[in-house]
Amino acid sequence: MLSMLSLSQQYAQAGGPDELFQTLAAVVGSTRRWAHYSELLVIDAWILVFYSLLYRFAQVPRALAAFGLITVTLHFTGITLPLFLSYGSVTLMGVPMALSHIALALWMMAKGFEERLPSHAPC
Repeated sequence: MLSMLSLSQQYAQAGGPDELFQTLAAVVGSTRRWAHYSELLVIDAWILVFYSLLYRFAQVPRALAAFGLITVTLHFTGITLPLFLSYGSVTLMGVPMALSHIALALWMMAKGFEERLPSHAPC
């Protein structure tokens, strides 16, 4: 973002459109976009692990954890579509993930985790 700001300031000082500035603007914008997509993919991977663990250990209702897994997969698909097809980014594919996070937060505020006691006492 700061590179884009610096580039726009230099563009304003130059006083008008220039082919070099247009090329640099495309490169800087593309660099920012790919860094952002990479960050989103890493975050989606962590959220996928989180919902998988919630599903595996049944810490929340499995339907809620499964809904989270589906929404993360949908968001992941929306991020990777520009890589494989000529689609632009499908931002709306991330909206259901927000709903799954809200549903999980509401469940956790209402119910919390079930406290499980060990089945046997250590010696």
